[in-house]
Formats: sequence, structure tokens, C-alpha cells
Amino acid sequence: AGGARDASRARVLEFLQRHTAYELIPESNKVVVFDTQLPVRAAFHACYHQGVTAAPLWDESRQEFTGVLGAGDFIDITQIIGPNLANPGMSETELDAHTIANVRYTKSEQSGKPPPRLVSVRPEDSLHLVSLTLLRGRLAMAPVLSYGTPPPRGQTPSSSTHELDADGGSRRDLKSEGKTGEDSGGAHAGEKHQSAFSVPQLLHLTNLAEVLACLVRHFRGVPSALPLFAQPIGALPIGTWAGHFGGFRGSPSQPGGGGNPDAGAESSAAASGVSSSAHLSPLPGLLPLKCLFPTTSVADAFKIMPGCGALPVVDEAGRLLDVYARADVILLAANHTYRRVSLSEFTVAQALATGRAPSPEAAAAAAAAAAQAQ
Repeated sequence: AGGARDASRARVLEFLQRHTAYELIPESNKVVVFDTQLPVRAAFHACYHQGVTAAPLWDESRQEFTGVLGAGDFIDITQIIGPNLANPGMSETELDAHTIANVRYTKSEQSGKPPPRLVSVRPEDSLHLVSLTLLRGRLAMAPVLSYGTPPPRGQTPSSSTHELDADGGSRRDLKSEGKTGEDSGGAHAGEKHQSAFSVPQLLHLTNLAEVLACLVRHFRGVPSALPLFAQPIGALPIGTWAGHFGGFRGSPSQPGGGGNPDAGAESSAAASGVSSSAHLSPLPGLLPLKCLFPTTSVADAFKIMPGCGALPVVDEAGRLLDVYARADVILLAANHTYRRVSLSEFTVAQALATGRAPSPEAAAAAAAAAAQAQ
């Protein structure tokens, strides 16, 4: 097993070093960009309607990308302005005073830390560097940026960007020149580009899942080339399991913590694979897994979420019923749910059901299509 693992590791490393981020960019691609002066409410709806969970942030005054707004940020935002969301006395205009820039500043003031710097990769970077950038930064996504001719003032530089209205709908496509291959030394793995003559062009927003998909496509025809792929998941030193299956199996020192929410903690509990947040799991038999019941409130789920991409939803016997992912916060934009309910009373089961239900427009269209078919 050790020899097969070493052989697989060597082949994977060789593949990642020889292939570049260009291979992650789809032939037909749409990217969504948020101006930092956009109201948070509009960004929330934009993510829902455009079917994305994250988008880069563009600062028009500085003519540069300054960060990425993702699902985790929306969770933080609901906790910052949460009491106002379901307040009927709060007008839409008052809500729209909470712009992305204002909320980022408020969050920075509360934490005492500056907003995180933009971490990006370039299309010519190896997949190995892309993976390390994401893992070491504990990032869900990173923009792929190239550098070329500055776009006209007021136009967001991307290969295909949608301008969004106040409800997150797309009004028109904005096209910019210079899509790929025009690199003159730009923002790279967190480094800011200072040249006034080279503006970043957003080509794509990538993640580790895309790197893995690229790897699987390459070796799919020759599975024997990667003996590791033939082993069951339970045989691998990865993931977080219930205590009687070994608890946290990764190395706390590996980049990104290997998915361990307590990575870097010095406590003996973290070292033994028992999460310091273990008391938040409703069933002791599932420790150190963090779990939710269907009746858990969304507000409580958000408190447990840090360090986790998703949480299992289980019944009283510990049987898996569903999964509540961090990205599911976007579903609260469906039919303005966040304006109609209190997150401290709205349950995880209700949130998942509401997000998956068709919108009134979609339901009306389906009914009309069915009537026409008859």
C-alpha cells in the first residue's frame, strides 16, 4: 500500500507541475464581478440569480480587484446586519446603505484586522502552484487574472462580465478586449500589481474541485497509473470521521489544515483529533463531527459553520438526512426569504426546502408550459 501511495503521489505531482491553470478555464465562460459600492443586498440576490457562490470585488476608484466576496462573507454579513434584515421598519433604501465596502470596513473594525488581501493566480501558473495557493491560504476560490490593455473607465475588466441591477438580475453583457495570454507580471498569489499601465483581466474563478476534476479526466483512461484511486476512501489518511473510526485523520500541519477546523490549535483536544467545538455536535457518538438536526436554527448553524464547508443534518439516531453547506446561505435570497423570517427561528430544514422550491416566476412558467402541452 505504501509503494502504491508513493507511486500515485509522484504521478500526481508530475501532472500538477506540467499542467497550467489555462486548462481550468472553460471555452465558454461567464464571470460575475461586484463593484465594492454595490449594496450587499443586491450582491446577495446577484449570487442567487446568477447561480454563483462567490465573486471578485472591483474597486473603481483604485482600478483594481481588491478581494473576493463568498458564502462565508455573506454569513458574516447576516450576523453584522442580521437584526435589520427582517425588521419591517427597515426600508429597502436603508438596507442598501450597507454597501460591500461599508460592511468590509465594519468587519475590519470589529476584528481589528485589515480586510484580507486579494490572492490570485495567473493562467500560466502550474496546477501545483494553484493548489498550494488555495490550500495555504485556506481559500475556497481564487480568481485567475491576466494582464493587458486597460479597459475604458467605468468598465469592469473581465472576459465576459455581467452588469447587475439592484435585484441581482443581469441588464447587459459588457465585453472587454484582451482575454488571455497578455501577461506583464500581475497580481500573483497575494502580491499586488502596482503598474498603472497594466490592468488585471478576470478570466475565471477557480477552486480545488476543478483541479481534481482535471486530474481525474487525465487519468480516467488509465486507472492503473494511479493505484491510489483503487483504494477505498476509508483506507486514506484524509477527512474527519466519528471517533470510533479515528476522528480527524489528516495532519494538522498540512497546508490548509486538511479540513480540520482546529488546525494550528495547541490544545491536546485538537492534537487528538477531538474538535474544541465538539460540544456543538448534538450526538456524542458522532464526535468530533459537527452535526445539525433539521430543527436547528439557521443562526445556530452559522455559529457552528466556521472551519467547515458543510455540515451533515442527522436525525436523533445519527442517520444522515441532508447536508447544509456554507454556500446554502445564498438560498436565503430566494423570494426575499431573509426579509420575511428571523434566522434565529428559521430552521435548517425550512431553509433547505425554501431554497429548493421553485420561485413564483418559475412555477408560473412551468404551469403555463404544462397547460400549453395539454
